[in-house]
Amino acid sequence: MALLCVACQNEPSFTLRWELQRAASAEPSTAIVTAQQCSETGVAYVQARVVSQMSGEVVGTKTFPCFSPAMADPAHLLSGPSLNASGPHTVELRALDRSRNAWVGLATLDPALPSGTGFTYVNVDLTEGDTVALSTPIILSAPPECADGIDNDVDGLIDRFDSACLTDPMGSEDAEQLASQLLVDVTFFQDNPGFRCAIVGVDAVTLDIIDDQGLTITEITKDCEFNTVDFGIVSEVLAPGAYQIRAWAIDSNGVAMTEAQVTELDVVTSNGIAAEIPVDFPASSFSPAIELPMSVRFVFEDALHQCAPSANVGGSLFLDEIEFLVLDGDGIPVPSSDFDAEGTTTPEGGLLTSCTTNSIDGPVSVWGQYTVSAVARSGGVDCFAIDTVALAPRLPGDTQAIVLDRVNIDGVIPEACAECQNDSDCNIERRCELNVCVLE
Repeated sequence: MALLCVACQNEPSFTLRWELQRAASAEPSTAIVTAQQCSETGVAYVQARVVSQMSGEVVGTKTFPCFSPAMADPAHLLSGPSLNASGPHTVELRALDRSRNAWVGLATLDPALPSGTGFTYVNVDLTEGDTVALSTPIILSAPPECADGIDNDVDGLIDRFDSACLTDPMGSEDAEQLASQLLVDVTFFQDNPGFRCAIVGVDAVTLDIIDDQGLTITEITKDCEFNTVDFGIVSEVLAPGAYQIRAWAIDSNGVAMTEAQVTELDVVTSNGIAAEIPVDFPASSFSPAIELPMSVRFVFEDALHQCAPSANVGGSLFLDEIEFLVLDGDGIPVPSSDFDAEGTTTPEGGLLTSCTTNSIDGPVSVWGQYTVSAVARSGGVDCFAIDTVALAPRLPGDTQAIVLDRVNIDGVIPEACAECQNDSDCNIERRCELNVCVLE
């Protein structure tokens, strides 16, 4: 019986081989006959996925090394998966990197397929038990030099860190590049997501580049929208030398609101460089200092949960208290008596108050790096909590939502924090899962 099984090994449903062509390249594809051809393109593996055209289901997959020794013979075909399938199928071929991740949107695709699916394909009629030879090599789109994870021009810069790639992400790393490409990333309050330009009166940010003689090379102003200033890539021809990149926030009258934030830049080649320029405006950079109130409201997992069971969720969980602590940039608690909520001061300097989802207003403050931590309890047991969240200044009447996450231990919530025991305890659109009312 053992000999019979060895003799009856399944034959592959198809055989194939592939060639590589750089994406967006006019150069013809080349037969893969050496391992170097794969390694110099960044392609480490090739995945074949077989999809039934009748059902749309994936019926088989196989991952190959980009180069196998047998491929040194240009006529050799590799064995695909063995499938118990017949009829029209599509074989999708994807180039994978060393981590077996696929590049997206590189191949020329059938217009009927979703854009950006990033694979090469061939249609084939399979017959169960037979092998179809796909003798014409499938042209597989390899990533461009600017996306292959390789230092192609051996200058110590890889992909997006190479100046040529900032200009043309689908191009080659050794493309002639005379202008320096500066990717400027502007943030406020240490990239605090709660910061809003309009609240503190920031209308725009101005950036300039000055040389070592103090001469201005360029000056650019971009509007601040919400909490974002988009300079994109600043492209400028810079001779070798030392430069300063300065940035400052301005109001609607063009008056500076901050000290200039300065980044030193050394250009060492006349061919241009690529550099990322992070610019952050901390509260301490504003002059005069920002003086605005703080205001918070606590949200439990989502805006539908309340201190008591709500019609949107159902359940039986009552949260009876919230404890929160606001610290300044030096780690000193903001006095609990400065907040407009009644309660008791905790030993740490926080405020223990009855559960509420209304806003809790604090004092008008000279702004620095304020943070808040909070916990909501039921019967003295922590049910929702957040460790530390950065606060941002608010206009009177405006408030910052602080989302508290549900407390669980190894995926299990504390017994005192159970919302439900069965589905009937929850809103009609929810079911009870692990004592939590979740959406159907």
